[in-house]
Amino acid sequence: MPQATPGHRPVETKGRENVIVLVHGGGGNAHEMQPFADAIQPRMECIGLTLIGHGGRPIPAGYTLDDMADDLAANIRRTGLKQPFLFGYCGGAIAVLNLLTRYHGIAKGAVLLGPRYRFDEDVIRHYTHLLSEDFLLRPGSLLAKGFEETQGPRWIEVARNQRRMFEALRERPAIDQSRLAAIDCPVMVIGPTDDPLTTFAEAQDLVRAIPRAELLKLNGPAHPPQLLPYPQIADHTVRFFQSIG
Repeated sequence: MPQATPGHRPVETKGRENVIVLVHGGGGNAHEMQPFADAIQPRMECIGLTLIGHGGRPIPAGYTLDDMADDLAANIRRTGLKQPFLFGYCGGAIAVLNLLTRYHGIAKGAVLLGPRYRFDEDVIRHYTHLLSEDFLLRPGSLLAKGFEETQGPRWIEVARNQRRMFEALRERPAIDQSRLAAIDCPVMVIGPTDDPLTTFAEAQDLVRAIPRAELLKLNGPAHPPQLLPYPQIADHTVRFFQSIG
């Protein structure tokens, strides 16, 4: 799966249409989305994208969800693709949703897998606890192992930035909910029924707020990604995007 992130060889896009840009979750990298690409291709072509401050990219002093979405928009445009399809997972889904509320016309359609777009104090406290050094540096932490595998030796800096980003949601919401009604492309929200980071009710509410949105129920969790039924998600994704044309 080619990557469209700065630092990687540029993607040749001339004459290519109906390409899916895959956006990984927080603490991951573009390679995390390879199982999705394997399940989707060759029916549709996929390009991976690594979010700001992740996966070997330069690590800034900090960033907001707006910054993440702005960087995502810049990299989509850098590929030269005209209105690609977007597929965002977890934190990538939040970034894609933020993008769609502020960059009209940038995508032909989008799939959001396991998104959470509302963050009250309890949710922020839960997310920041999971990203705290006290939690991550416990012996045998699987989350820390995952961070180290995807981010390399500076993984703790990536985790800190993620924690600060969620802490900042106390002052500025992740999504301006008044802009959801202005999203100008079809969206499919995949909502898990039993997930540690989001709820099916959250997905239902999001679909009601977006004009051309539909809901796909995922029985079970969306996290960790190793538990996902990739073939089924890929089939629904391809059918949804092909229905848009």
